[in-house]
Amino acid sequence: MAETTQQANAQLSTYRAQIDAMDDELVRLLTARAEIVNRVKKLKDTHWRAACHIRPGREAQMHRAMFTRFAGTHLKAQAGAELWRMIISASTMIESPLNIACLPETESLAQVYFSALASYITTPSVSDFSSLLTRDEGLIVCLPYPLSEDALTLFDAHHDLRIFAYAPLVLKKTRTPRAVFAARLSCEPSGEDVSYFLHRGALEIIPGYHETHPNHPDARFIGAHGQPLTLEPS
Repeated sequence: MAETTQQANAQLSTYRAQIDAMDDELVRLLTARAEIVNRVKKLKDTHWRAACHIRPGREAQMHRAMFTRFAGTHLKAQAGAELWRMIISASTMIESPLNIACLPETESLAQVYFSALASYITTPSVSDFSSLLTRDEGLIVCLPYPLSEDALTLFDAHHDLRIFAYAPLVLKKTRTPRAVFAARLSCEPSGEDVSYFLHRGALEIIPGYHETHPNHPDARFIGAHGQPLTLEPS
């Protein structure tokens, strides 16, 4: 029995050494990745200066890829996607600050999505977002979903505001997000998207990436994001 226990301890030490070696390699790769992101920042600062460097389509593709790659593994699809979400947020903050305005009921959703490293402003109502957007060109606003009349009014007051993401990143019991994020940025297709329009004062959401409504040319495009990642009920 003692010999068996010794063998098990030796095997455990071997496994832990392998994990430690992998951790060292992960740190090396992540710091190297961050260095490349910093080079990207310098290039963008020279040629494409912007207050917000988020690339919604590229991020949605990365979320979807990691969700798919980790599916069926011991780490799980949701863990893989959320792990990469943290890496994406930390990398984005190398390029430009992340300042997020939210309501008390959406602050936790925003912090999970963008991480606690970002800066948060909590206000009592969506109507307070308008003055904040006027002062900060790169501000991200977190809007409770479904969108209220106050939220829709925000898009009338700031015509360059675009919905670009949703929260939580992975939906479980329902396929409906609890919040969406909007900022002054350029939307882009990810390959699997939903698009948002204002038509005669009402919100319309259609599948696919469209900047012009296929049935209502007078509808105004207010954003798009990747199709939500969903876990099938167990």
